[in-house]
Amino acid sequence: MGINTDETKLGTWTTNMIMPGGAKYLGKLTVTDRNVYFEAKFDSSISGLVSSALLEVKDADGILTIPRDSIEKIEPKTSFFKKKINIKVKEHGDFVVDYGMLSISSMLKALGA
Repeated sequence: MGINTDETKLGTWTTNMIMPGGAKYLGKLTVTDRNVYFEAKFDSSISGLVSSALLEVKDADGILTIPRDSIEKIEPKTSFFKKKINIKVKEHGDFVVDYGMLSISSMLKALGA
């Protein structure tokens, strides 16, 4: 993955990411002290369309990179059956981490929320 050697890795999870525009991907979420990375492995959206937001923010390695200083708000949304984290990114919209029924507490801690 495209993590810089000067970054401290705070955690990695296999999860779903819903992009602005609705495309949903299964992949690996990695949080560091400087960035949030998402490496999409499988398009799990019904439409199968690539979100234009993904193309705008991903780096040359095909990994979505969200600089932590571009994150405006991190908001957990939990119910008994669904655990999600809404990440509002300046100029790109909302990215939603959907972790299903699993606990999001370790992700929230890594994100500093």
